[in-house]
Amino acid sequence: MHCSNTKLTLACELTPVYQTNICRNVLLEDGGGPTCIGPADSNVCLPDVGYCDAPFLFHTKEKALEIRDSYWHMAHFSRYIPRDSVRVLTGPHTGGLNVTAVVTPAHELVVVVLNTLEQAIPYQVQIGSSFYAASIPAAAIQTLTASLDP
Repeated sequence: MHCSNTKLTLACELTPVYQTNICRNVLLEDGGGPTCIGPADSNVCLPDVGYCDAPFLFHTKEKALEIRDSYWHMAHFSRYIPRDSVRVLTGPHTGGLNVTAVVTPAHELVVVVLNTLEQAIPYQVQIGSSFYAASIPAAAIQTLTASLDP
């Protein structure tokens, strides 16, 4: 099996310097193309294996752009975690929660929490000796920010 790129997406045509797997999979056709999973010597995609997903899908018949959940998930990282942020230790985690935290160059704590369960989950965030109660809805992602300046 092989992932092949049959043609460039609009995103890569506009920014040819970034022609990587990430770029090719930002905008795909609604059938999963131009990237498909299939034999390397053909352009046949195998639906039983699955098509690639992307933050944007273009519906070719309707000529409409769909913004997918992955776009909003990526936004939690790209909007709140600037370059040169430093990752800090998190844990222990409740089952169903994925958590990452960073301290930004502006001395702000950013905590991104992902709930993979179909039920809300209460949790706590500790900053120094202080604890803060929070809750995340079912199947959700949220970002918490706090200034670390006194």
